[in-house]
Amino acid sequence: MQIRRTTTNSRSNTSSKSSSSSSKENNVRNIEPVLYSEVAVRFNENSLEQCRTSVSALSGCVAGILGLTSYKGFIFYAFSMFFLSFLIYLCAFIYGKRRLEAYITQLEEELEEEQTNTEIICDKHKKLAIIVEQLMLDLAAEKVNNQKAEAEKASVRVRNMKRREEEVTQMKTTFT
Repeated sequence: MQIRRTTTNSRSNTSSKSSSSSSKENNVRNIEPVLYSEVAVRFNENSLEQCRTSVSALSGCVAGILGLTSYKGFIFYAFSMFFLSFLIYLCAFIYGKRRLEAYITQLEEELEEEQTNTEIICDKHKKLAIIVEQLMLDLAAEKVNNQKAEAEKASVRVRNMKRREEEVTQMKTTFT
């Protein structure tokens, strides 16, 4: 069983045109590194067990060669096991620290990228809001101009009707 780092990928491609290079970039980005693997943990446990067994045998042989018996031999064995554990933890700490620092650096880079993308999106949103506001002002001005034109058109109709009526009455008076 492997546990992968989970991410929320809020980005979605809304464009209908997608190139093969952008899909490759998205595929590369979506693959996350494995953070935990049972096989790796079992391998590490077996390696540590073999290392401790080897050091136990070696320290027993050295204690026998040095002539350390009973309590002195046990103290030598305990010291060698403590020293081995210290070396293992020291190496694990140094390696773990490097790995953690690399992981933190990677997360910081991803955070900076997300912040940059967020800033870009905010800038685009502000520009679009300005464009929409300008379009709304233009639309309002067009409505006002349209209303003025309709009012002018209505007044022209009224004047034309009055002129026609005057002409009709004038024609009637001239023929009668």
